[in-house]
Amino acid sequence: MAAREIQILVFAFVGAPAAGKTEAASVAKELGIPVITMGEVIREELRKRGLPLNDKNAGRIANELRAREGMDAIAKRCIPRIKARKKSAGKSKKLL
Repeated sequence: MAAREIQILVFAFVGAPAAGKTEAASVAKELGIPVITMGEVIREELRKRGLPLNDKNAGRIANELRAREGMDAIAKRCIPRIKARKKSAGKSKKLL
């Protein structure tokens, strides 16, 4: 029997600071929807570089990544996380 392709739907919450992105993500979590944030990507980069986790470093690294890799750099770094969630959902037969 052929493996069933799992399809996922990705919602992206974007907006200015205080626009409600965190609140929307909180509601999604309450509904059992997996949430991946771009902040996770930045914090991971800070840890890799051994830098303190603070707003100043996060902003600097985010700007550096965008300047070096393009304005979509952080979003692109979320893709492997999304794919990993999709793969683990396929193993557990759980819907994403």
